[in-house]
Formats: sequence, structure tokens, C-alpha cells
Amino acid sequence: MNGKRLFALLFIILTFDLYSLAEEIRINNNNIYIKKGFSHDWLNSIPENDTTWFVIPPTRKDKSLRISELPIPGLPKRTFFSYKHYKPMTFTFITSFTLTPDTALNKKFLGLYIDQIAENWEVYLNGTLIKREIYLKPDGEIKEFRDQRRVLIYLNPLALKPGTNIIAFRIVGDVSMVDTGFYTNKPLVIDDYEKLSREKTRLVQLILLFVYLMVGLYLLLLYAYRRTELYNLIFAIFSILLFIYLFCRTSTVYSIIPDTKWTLLFEFLSLYTLIPLIMCFMDLILFGRISRFVYGYSVFCIFLIVLSLVSPYPVRIDILRIWQLTSIIPAIYFLFFQIMHAFLITVRHYRSSAVSGEKPALMTSIRHSIARTVPGNLMVGAMVAVGCTVFDVLDAMLFTTGIVITNYGFMFFVIGITIVLSNRYVYLYRAIDGLSVDLRQKTRDLKETQVQYGISQEKYRLLVEGATDIIFSLDEDFNFLTANKAMHDLLQVNSDYLQKKNLIDVLHQPDQVSVSIQFLQEKLEKFKEGKKPLTIRLDFKTSFGIEPVSLQVRLEYINIEGRYEIFGRGTSITEDILNQYLEAEKHRYSIGNMLLVADDLSLRITRNLQKFINKKEMDLIRLAIREIIINAIEHGNLAITFEEKTREMDNDNYFNYFNERQKDPRFSERKVKVEYSADSEKIVYTIADEGRGFDYRLYLSDDPADDESMLMHGRGITLAKSIFDEINYNETGNAVTLVKWLKNNNP
Repeated sequence: MNGKRLFALLFIILTFDLYSLAEEIRINNNNIYIKKGFSHDWLNSIPENDTTWFVIPPTRKDKSLRISELPIPGLPKRTFFSYKHYKPMTFTFITSFTLTPDTALNKKFLGLYIDQIAENWEVYLNGTLIKREIYLKPDGEIKEFRDQRRVLIYLNPLALKPGTNIIAFRIVGDVSMVDTGFYTNKPLVIDDYEKLSREKTRLVQLILLFVYLMVGLYLLLLYAYRRTELYNLIFAIFSILLFIYLFCRTSTVYSIIPDTKWTLLFEFLSLYTLIPLIMCFMDLILFGRISRFVYGYSVFCIFLIVLSLVSPYPVRIDILRIWQLTSIIPAIYFLFFQIMHAFLITVRHYRSSAVSGEKPALMTSIRHSIARTVPGNLMVGAMVAVGCTVFDVLDAMLFTTGIVITNYGFMFFVIGITIVLSNRYVYLYRAIDGLSVDLRQKTRDLKETQVQYGISQEKYRLLVEGATDIIFSLDEDFNFLTANKAMHDLLQVNSDYLQKKNLIDVLHQPDQVSVSIQFLQEKLEKFKEGKKPLTIRLDFKTSFGIEPVSLQVRLEYINIEGRYEIFGRGTSITEDILNQYLEAEKHRYSIGNMLLVADDLSLRITRNLQKFINKKEMDLIRLAIREIIINAIEHGNLAITFEEKTREMDNDNYFNYFNERQKDPRFSERKVKVEYSADSEKIVYTIADEGRGFDYRLYLSDDPADDESMLMHGRGITLAKSIFDEINYNETGNAVTLVKWLKNNNP
């Protein structure tokens, strides 16, 4: 175990995780008013002169807001280990915060961060309900519990106002419970939503949790291979239960199990197993047997688990307090009678086994035992883990700072033990299997290789064939080599169909004169030359050929035994989660004569239309807008006639011709201006170029005799006529306004 590197890693992670939020508003800085009961009439004003409200002044801004600790008369008090049931009561918390017009926060999307809140609750902003987590039975009892940690609530900008804003909380719960209310010292914070989201997610801690899970699964594999090494099984179970315990303390668990009655039960039960398991592991790996003390404490923890299963939630808290008070005894036994005892035996053995007959110095023996022996490695890790655990237990009982360092202490400990077990496994494997180098050994190696090959095949099947994303491989000419099931399902073809196809063959092609496919081919050629990863949006055609499916595709070259292949992965283009809150938007763009930008812009100014219209209409609008923008570039700014374009495309020279026009000083500075607005009444696009215009009346004609000409030379206008309710050109013909009326708003 490299202690310096682990300490450095721990310092970096802890520094990153304790990153403090800047520019935050702590609403505890104002008076907090509390009153029994709830009424909507209370939500729009601060009851400054109402003596019926209990007031917590700003001097207590970092103090707990647990209802059971407030000096409110008439509240029931629970005695220790009491099974008496108290009916939930309702309380209202009201406070305020100020937003000034010139503050930077007022220009951001804001969120309200609550470190912990229980049991059922609602949050109101200026009288508007913004979050509801109340689930009650008809008789007023709580149906589902919401004792949640790290709650983040989006503050709708429409509900905010410059000046004083009022935040109100409705809390419903058993007031004799210590958790009811806001039950940590962390303040209630308003800050930038994205920053608070990073604080809430705590990605580093989630990564650590899954490290514990992977360690547990890895050790289960070791135990499956060597059943005689029971300590591998015990530590694997310890690591998996440690993952469950810590995962239940994250906010992510609520998306899986929303009723916190169950998450807290899983948290307590897994917690009670950790100390007995780690002590059993230490006894087995250090002494080869389990002591009576460990057996006795394990029975005690099993009793706590059974008692928790049959007791109501308030009594489970009392059981937790019993465990916290008694956990110091096994911690002392673990550290001194297991770790230190084994370490001193190792030091004494090292000094007595000197070959030269001269005993090494005591400090030399200690350094050697710490760095090169199992007890020494375990002692360092155990001291860190026990120190973190003792701090967190005392913090939960006395200080309630909310700082949890057990995650990092156990990371240090678990990774250290995993390294020890891995090294021990490697040593035993070499000691047993390294005795023979004959044909039988080579045969076993061959069988092991076959097993690993089978595991690799199974991993491929699970990771590739079972994936929801499309995954495929191409040769250097972009011909398909392999494709997973998701790819075949997307195209609605059988497994043999793609073996004869090129990537271009499965893409949607609007018509023969569209530049989209030719432009894509240019991009693929540059990708082939540079061999650098390429991310691009592609429209795949379906078997019905009606509507394409747009995917974000990443292409990357891989080298397989000296031969290049192209690995591709396509994922759905995710919808903006804020789109559900959209009421209206307006954009204005000015772009140069670049076709790729035109394609991206058409996607950008249509991607939020699903708020107002269905996906089929949105895709058709995107196609029409893209064609009209491309027309503005080609025929407007660059003055390329339809006849010139058709001639150059027939000669496969269109892109060279297009590039020459782009560089021509007459046209190079010209811009295409695009304006877009959308609301619940209508969708409007205005597209203008700096060309000489054209006679648009010829293309707006409804004469069926013009259909063939329109399909070849006016595809964008044809699409627009079928989609939009109004098409209005200026007199010159170099600017067009497209209007689509929604619902019954068409005048």
C-alpha cells in the first residue's frame, strides 16, 4: 500500500468535495417564523407583529430547526424506547430573502438547497407551490415518508420578483421525532441551480460507493475460485453492505425508493452488520479463527437488526442510539486487541528472526512491519477508518456539523485491504501453481484462456448486444462489419442486411440535389485523413422511409492487430429537461455562408418546438427551415443558380465550386440573418440574405403544372407551403417570414 499516494488522493477528493458555494443567499439570515397549523392566507406576508408566531432570529441562523427542539408549548415529548404513537401535526415555517435588480444571482437560474428535511413537506414561493412531498391517508396519518437529504428545488423565475421574496414551508410529521423539521445545522441556501446541482449530486462520493461495490464483487470472484479462504467472502459482504449503507445516505436513492421509511431501514440494518463483519475478517486473516468477543458482539448486532425489523420508526432511532453508544467498545477491541496485537507480534517476530544474530533496531522493525507486512498495512488503514468513524458517530450525536468523512476513511481502508488481499492471492497462486512448468501447467493455462475468452464474449454480449444505443463497426471505406441488435431494430432489417451496406446507404437522403449527403461525405473524408474522433448528428432512415431518426454519432478509429477499423456509437439526442417550463422564446442569429452551421442552426431553432407541436410536425419544420437557409446561402448570398448547382453536382464538382464562391470577395462577407420566435399562439421564422432576391411568385403558385419544377428547384418553399400557414416575402424576394398558427389561434 502506497500511503503517500492514498493520502494525496484523499486530500484532492476531500478538497473537491468541500468546495464552497459562492454568491449564495442564506435565508437563515432573516427571521424565521413558525406556527402550528397551515393556511394559504399566511403565505404572502411576513407576520412581523403577530405574537402567535414563534420567531427564530438570525443569531441562530446555523442552529437546528427541528420542531422537537423548539420551545413551542403543547408539543408532546417522547420518552426513550417508547412505543406510543403520536398523530402527525402540521407546522408552517415562513421567512424571506431579497433579490436586488443589480445582483448577479438575479440573472441566473436559481435553486433552493435544503440539506435535510422531514417528514412530509411542501414549499411555497411568494404564495405559489413549487414543491410538494405530502402523502397522507384520509385519517391524517402519513402514507409515505419523505425524510430526504440534499433536496434541490428549482425556483421558477416567473415566481421571483425584485426585492423581498417570501419562502414558506409546510411541515407535517410526528413532532416528538427528532428528525421532523430541518434537522441539521446546514443553512437553507439559494444559489445558482447548476452549482447547487453539483453539490447535491456529489459525483465523487457516488464513484467511491461503486468502488466499494466493485471491490465486493471482485472478492466474491476470488472466493468462488478459492472456497477455503473464507475471509474473502466476509470482506466481500462487508464491502457490498458498506455500499448499500452509504448509497442509502445519498440523494440518488430517492429516485429508486421514494418512501424513506424503507431507505432508512436499509441504512440502519446494513450499518449494524459492518462492525461484526470487519472484526470477523480481521480475526480470520490475522489469527485464523474468530474470537468469543466477536461472536458475542455479532449476536448483539443480530438482536438489534431483528428488533429494528419489528419496531416502528421512532423506536428504530432509539435502537440506533444504543448502537452508537456501544460501538466504541468493538472499535477499541478492533484497533487494540486485533490490529495492534497482530502488529506487535509481527514486529517481535521480525526482530527475533534476524539471520546475522544481531537484532534490528526497534524503529527499523516498526518501519519494516508497517510497509511490508499485512498487520502493518491493516493497522494504518484501520487507524484512519476508526478515527473517521468515531468522529462521525460523535458528530451525529453531539456536534451535528453534517460533515461526513467516513466515506474517505473507508475508501482508504477498503482499497488498502483489497490490495493486501490481491497481493496475498497473487502470492498464494504463485506458491501453488508456480511449482510446475510442464505440459499440464500449459494445459491449465490454455483452459484459463478459454474461460477468459468466454467471459469476454459474455461481456461483449451484455455490453454491446444488450445496449439501447446503436453500436457498430466499419472498415476504412465505411462499409459495415458488425452491428448490434439496437442497430437492426432501428433500421427494421435482419442481421444479414448491413453486411452489404455502406454507412451512406442507411442515412436519410431528402432528394438528389440536396447537399446534405455530399457535405457528410466531405466530413467523412477529413475524418479518414486525420483519424481523429468525430461527433456528428446523422439522420437514419427507417424501413418505412417516411421520417428519419436523428442520433448523435461518435466515430473513432481503433487499431486491431495492425488493421484499422472504425468504431461507432449512436445515442438519442436528449431533450432539454427545462423544455417543460418553456412558455415563449425568441432568438436572432447572423451566420456566414457555411452549410454545416445552417444544418446545426435549423436543429437549434426547432428543438424546443415539442413544447407546442408534435414531433412529426417539428421534424418537418426543421427540414423546411434547413432547406430555406441553405437556399439563402447558395442562391442568395453566393448567387449560385439552380442550373449551375445541378450542373456541378452532376459532375461531382459542386463542393469545389461552392468553396470558390465562398472565397470570392464579392460574396465572402455576406451574412444570412435568421430570427425566430415561438409561444403558445404562433411560431414565426424570418430568414433574410444579402442577395438580389428572386421572383418568389413563381414558386408560390398553386398550379399543378409547376410541381415537377418545384420538386427540383423549390423544395424548401414546397415544404414550407405544406407546413406553414403564412409565407410572406419582401418585395425584393431576399427575405421571407414563415408563420404557423397554433391550436385555434389562426386569425
